[in-house]
Amino acid sequence: MNNELIRAAERAHYIMQLSSYFTELTDSPGVRFAYTHRLSDAWYNQAYDFCAEPDDCDVTVNRIEEYFASRNRLPSVYLTPASSPTKIKDLLEKKGYAPFDEEAWMFYDLDQPSLSNDNKSIEIIKDRKSTRLNSSHTDIS
Repeated sequence: MNNELIRAAERAHYIMQLSSYFTELTDSPGVRFAYTHRLSDAWYNQAYDFCAEPDDCDVTVNRIEEYFASRNRLPSVYLTPASSPTKIKDLLEKKGYAPFDEEAWMFYDLDQPSLSNDNKSIEIIKDRKSTRLNSSHTDIS
């Protein structure tokens, strides 16, 4: 799995959450933003897809801080294995940022053969017997 594929999947993930979790997605040089006016939590207000040139990192972090300050939010940066430069985590920590969560997928080795596109396939299966959505019901009596 290469960095561009991770970045595309991440972008699709945010777009699918627009209007449910996020009320605004904004693209900026070197970083993208996800924001909601509904909640001030860092999970719903974050910079993501950090992909800046090494010499532009300080300017990009300043832009992140300005973006969230203008919306009365604390800055939060979501890093993935595709974030670049690879030393961005160290730079953020030097600026006073601290990690607050790590998701399991963040530990994938991008170079392991089992993650390459060569051995992946998608098979679409359509059950013609079932044409309605599944539903669940709970007895509340």
